Amino acid sequence: MNRLRHRRAISLAPPVTLPDDDDLLSEILLHLPPRPSSLPRASLVCKRWRRLVTDPAFHRRFRARHRNPPPLIGVFEDYLGYPFFRSVLDPPDLIPRECFRLRLAEDEGGQWHFYGCRHGRLLLFNRAKNEIVVWVPDTGDHRQVAVPPEIDGKEKIIWNGAVLSAATADDGPFRVVLVGVAGNNTQMFACVYCSESGKWSDLISVAAPFLVFFFRDPGILAGNALYWMAYGERWLTVLQFDLDKQTLSVIEWPYDSEPYSQTWLTEGDCLGAATLSRSSLQMWERKVCSGGVAKWVLQKTYELKNVLNPEFRLKIGYLTKLGYAQDIKVMFLWADHSVFMLQLDTLQAKKVWESCVIAPIHPYASTYVAVYHNIGMGTPKGRFSMRLGEDEVRKERMFCGCRHGRVLLLDRKQNEIVLWDPDTGDHRRVGIPPEIDGKEKIVWNEAALCAAADDDGHVHGGFSCCPFNVALVGVASNNTQMFACFYTSETGRWSNLIFTPAPFLVFAFVDPGILVGHSLYWFPTGLGSAILQFDLDRQTLAVIEWPSNPNCYSHYMSQIFLAEGGYLGLVTLSYDSLQIWERKVCSEGVTRWVLQRTAELNKVLELGSGVKTSHLVRLGYAEDVKVMLLCADSSVFMLQIDSLQSRKLWETNIMSSLHPYASTYVAANYGLRKFGKVSRLLTVIGKVQRWITGA
Repeated sequence: MNRLRHRRAISLAPPVTLPDDDDLLSEILLHLPPRPSSLPRASLVCKRWRRLVTDPAFHRRFRARHRNPPPLIGVFEDYLGYPFFRSVLDPPDLIPRECFRLRLAEDEGGQWHFYGCRHGRLLLFNRAKNEIVVWVPDTGDHRQVAVPPEIDGKEKIIWNGAVLSAATADDGPFRVVLVGVAGNNTQMFACVYCSESGKWSDLISVAAPFLVFFFRDPGILAGNALYWMAYGERWLTVLQFDLDKQTLSVIEWPYDSEPYSQTWLTEGDCLGAATLSRSSLQMWERKVCSGGVAKWVLQKTYELKNVLNPEFRLKIGYLTKLGYAQDIKVMFLWADHSVFMLQLDTLQAKKVWESCVIAPIHPYASTYVAVYHNIGMGTPKGRFSMRLGEDEVRKERMFCGCRHGRVLLLDRKQNEIVLWDPDTGDHRRVGIPPEIDGKEKIVWNEAALCAAADDDGHVHGGFSCCPFNVALVGVASNNTQMFACFYTSETGRWSNLIFTPAPFLVFAFVDPGILVGHSLYWFPTGLGSAILQFDLDRQTLAVIEWPSNPNCYSHYMSQIFLAEGGYLGLVTLSYDSLQIWERKVCSEGVTRWVLQRTAELNKVLELGSGVKTSHLVRLGYAEDVKVMLLCADSSVFMLQIDSLQSRKLWETNIMSSLHPYASTYVAANYGLRKFGKVSRLLTVIGKVQRWITGA
């Protein structure tokens, strides 16, 4: 017995004691990984650890240790002038959106132009106030600085910028460089602000090699110079700003490069460029050749389908670059309704989420020190917040439009549709027919309708009293066939698939369907221009050709609408004109497009005599009131088709889809006041889409 006790005593190891020296323990804790959950978890060990890891001095040391390079913790998505944060980390490191919210931007109402992130700071520009804001999301601190008065927004227009820290600490001094266009697009200029002196430099100018209209992407820091891609009449060029010499110079772009491009710094500290097309990825470097002249040299060419991992099985019909994380050389791409992270050094790709919204992304890298009780908490939900369960917090849903008081979403992962009533919060899920497998047959868009919509006296209500129908459309047979399928909630069944040959290779249906009479209409996105019609009564598909000799063949600058007399109407826009077409039966008994009206776009949008827009795209359409939402240059306009009356809503450099939501909303918390049809106010669901897709 005594021997057994002796053995047990020997087998028990003495407890491990932590060092009594706080300095030594702090030094050990500094080696924790720079994840948002590291310090909150350490703070739960004991009171002593919590006292150490919550000390602001320890926070500064922790951030300084993990500063080069800081980890990528999320991105800021630029929706309509609002910087919305999205974490790219998994729980428990997932950072709630609420932690990084710029209250100033919300108060100003979407007037902000996002010029990128660097060194833990974000740079925004308010064109209406002609001022910049430098914001530190980790602390919430921000500084507003007025732009020099000689940059008046008319003769001299700011188009982009960059923020840089002048020291290693995020709360230290910083510099801001702004770039723009002057002299009727023939000059490019820069201006530098120093926080230590609180002053702007004189304007620095250089002649443009051709007419330059804007700088779309944030600047790239390579060595002691900043680089921007300038877009103009001859595609693009590179503007270099030397930070030491305070000079501007122009670098020509590779002539044989593809349209979606990104400048970056290569292994040998050379300036590099990654250019993409639908089929290939090219890697370029700018090197000094034997003659002492710097030239672009093509290093490698890759097939894009092999780069974006074959297991994704993409059918890339449309591709665009969303953003670039400079410190880790990661490019964010949108392809096939998905957002990918592409590491340029290793060409490793990762699918990070699904989205039908194409909006610029600004990667945010920081050693974020989270408050211990914030980790794991969800984002506060707004009044119109879709609750589908905590297990689906990070699931992405494609937004397919609004009609009759309901919002329709597509969940590719679960192969189901979701109908949501924002007024009541109620929702219904419906499984998609299994033969639509997402491979040979891919759903690209949908439309929801109230089954009693033909009754003029009907008031759209909840799902229990108002049955609904859903029509979905997609592409099959290697983009050579289009199909539709129809669901009715009264029977709870889907129809058989309905097919029609595609008039050209069709890759997707990007825009929501438009209801005209008893038919739904979509624009196919592909190698041509046409309209797909789905007859709700006959359950048939038909292809309608595009008008002859229009001012525009792009559906991104066109809109289907219900014309007077019940005819199918089409608005086509160019940079200088607007045309209204109607599809009528002519004397020969043939249905064809007839041009009804042509107007000068600058007069319709009240831009002033002789002003010609350089950028124009349709953002959305309010079906009930025939109102188009347009982005012209840097402004969003509301255009009523029947009267051609327009109104400027706000300024933005973001082209993101808008989905007007119409409903007779009764607010329960405001004495049951009846707000009337929200369509009259054009409540834009796109602004709250962060709650829909992130729930």
